[in-house]
Amino acid sequence: MNKATLILPILFISSAVFSQKKNPTIQIKAHQRSFISGVAPTATIEIGQKEKNQQNITNNPEYFIYLIANKIPHLKIDRIWINQQLYISSLNKLSNHPVVLQNGKQSDTLVKYTQDDIWQIKINGKDTTRVKLTKDIAALIKSNELVLLVNDLSGNLYTRTVKNIPVLEAERGQ
Repeated sequence: MNKATLILPILFISSAVFSQKKNPTIQIKAHQRSFISGVAPTATIEIGQKEKNQQNITNNPEYFIYLIANKIPHLKIDRIWINQQLYISSLNKLSNHPVVLQNGKQSDTLVKYTQDDIWQIKINGKDTTRVKLTKDIAALIKSNELVLLVNDLSGNLYTRTVKNIPVLEAERGQ
């Protein structure tokens, strides 16, 4: 056998092994859902004006934000902006896969089954601290509904964005 016939199978096997090896990745999935009050809309009449139907009262939306991380065992949120507003948030690693949200008799799969780690981001309130932004981050915040900066233990900073946060059907009776 010549050298060429020995090298070719070795190259083929090594390329197959390297193509199966996954690099560390982080994906973001985000949804929002509003709550509609359980009170039926009523008509109002203001003095000297016509009768007006009042709309259902909707509360601020609830956000369902998830990170799907491959080969990144520890994450920490640096900053999160939703609709150009900075928020305080916490991060919890989930053990249940897939992530399914019940809405009455209907259910929505927010994150499909995966062998990667799934982290849930919980929004805890608005952050009123002043943050000096770089031009790049300011541009991302202006052009996306969600911008997330997250760190791993090695100090790597990951920036993830969602252009438009999908809206789930509103939940009634809250």
